[in-house]
Amino acid sequence: MANVWLCRDGDSPTSGGPLAVISLYECQEKLNVTKHDFYGDLFDTPRFGKSDDALATVRGNQHVVVELDEVEAKKNLWKPGFYLSPLTPKQAYVRLGMANP
Repeated sequence: MANVWLCRDGDSPTSGGPLAVISLYECQEKLNVTKHDFYGDLFDTPRFGKSDDALATVRGNQHVVVELDEVEAKKNLWKPGFYLSPLTPKQAYVRLGMANP
């Protein structure tokens, strides 16, 4: 399974747990994630924007990131790591059938 994270800019990209835990197939179908969207290895937490961005928390989540573990990646012939969806967080909520808080 893959973890879907909503991330913001700055030093603390996430808080709490993942938005969803879904299959890679669902990530492809609902979040438009492809192999070409690889962002980084599992050992490097994705960071966006400037590290000293004081307004990052105010702006809120700006990115949708899929964390693909080694088991799911190997099963589907993908590389384990983080993938950046081209969707906005609002679009991800809609596509996953969730209410946007």
